[in-house]
Amino acid sequence: MLILFVLCIYCIWKYIIQSQQKLSFATAHNRFDVSRLFKIFEPEQAYERPVFQSIVNMEDVRRFDDVSKLLFEKEIFKRDPKNATQIQYEFLNKMPTQTQSQINQFDGGEWSIFWGYKSQSLEYYVSRFGVFYTHVDGAGNEHKLELLPLKDQ
Repeated sequence: MLILFVLCIYCIWKYIIQSQQKLSFATAHNRFDVSRLFKIFEPEQAYERPVFQSIVNMEDVRRFDDVSKLLFEKEIFKRDPKNATQIQYEFLNKMPTQTQSQINQFDGGEWSIFWGYKSQSLEYYVSRFGVFYTHVDGAGNEHKLELLPLKDQ
């Protein structure tokens, strides 16, 4: 009986105590070290953040100016608002892809088409006094053209 008692104590010791020792040994070696995840920057390691600037393609700037010159050369004198979308798309299709365009209606039958690309703009403005073109080119210079109706129109 004594042998059976000693055998039971040995089994209990082996099963309970050694399993606890293995568990504490495993957790001691598998602890998650947070300091390995985060690298702390020292002041001398600090860096400047890059400044993101709008990238302007000079070819697109030139293309917008060329299309604007084309409008000035054609001297389109269409005063009917039904022609606005036709004029808008005729020139918008030749401009850089990021060009914004809108048609505006005003009181008194006046309307305009505006094209804009980055710092450049082009406007076709129709009023009762005539048709006016305004263009701000890539260098920031403003160009204007006035087409006044003839007396018999």
